[in-house]
Amino acid sequence: MINKKLTKRDKQEPLAKYDKHYSDLDRFIANFAYYDDTNALVVNFTAEIDELSKDATKYLLVSYNQTDKITAIRIDPASNCIRGITSDKPSFTLKPTYDEERDVFKLNFVDSISMTTFQKTDVEDVEVEIDDEGKLVAKLFHNATIKMANIA
Repeated sequence: MINKKLTKRDKQEPLAKYDKHYSDLDRFIANFAYYDDTNALVVNFTAEIDELSKDATKYLLVSYNQTDKITAIRIDPASNCIRGITSDKPSFTLKPTYDEERDVFKLNFVDSISMTTFQKTDVEDVEVEIDDEGKLVAKLFHNATIKMANIA
């Protein structure tokens, strides 16, 4: 397991911030920010402090609390992975949904894409949805009531 936190550079001046553009996401996302200087997108599902983090893929870091529930994700380099993020003008969709029947939490980064595939990650119950150009479309968290700190 790798313990990565926000770097000092990350904490300087994000280009896109949750509180300015996405005030309707309160149920599932505590806050998020895109940091131009480090090209990282950080999504915090709760306000809890992360205890440890684990690389799920070469670009996705998943953070956990002391009870092993997912509290945050970091995508780095975000502009290479998510459609709509460019260094000078980030414009992307962030739409969380929770399917109670299947117990799946999904975090969409785009409105709609024609062809996608799902890929498992190195973190149990976490999958990524990739479009035909290899860009990240969504993150899926299976067994969300057990795995996610923001789903009760």
